[in-house]
Amino acid sequence: MTSSHYDYTSKKRKLIGYRAVRNITVLINNLEQLDQVMNTGLTAGIDQMGNINLKVANEMSYKTQARQQAIDQSKSIARELARAYDALGGSCSDQLSGIRRPIS
Repeated sequence: MTSSHYDYTSKKRKLIGYRAVRNITVLINNLEQLDQVMNTGLTAGIDQMGNINLKVANEMSYKTQARQQAIDQSKSIARELARAYDALGGSCSDQLSGIRRPIS
């Protein structure tokens, strides 16, 4: 994209020059290369960098793993609470038997 660049300090606007903007996307698979890529861009004359996004290559695998860990942790907490409830003289299994579970 190219746009005109004006000076508005006087009563008349004065064309100073033009500004060229180019957006590029760089994908690297090794985080250790990030500094080298950025330095190469700066050496080449790039004056602005932004929207740097860091992601893992197999994002869904990590999300699935985190979800499973959350489920396992919640089951462990539920068992612990049930044991505590039973220790107080209640019967958690009797109470839980009436709960309807959604069909998945």
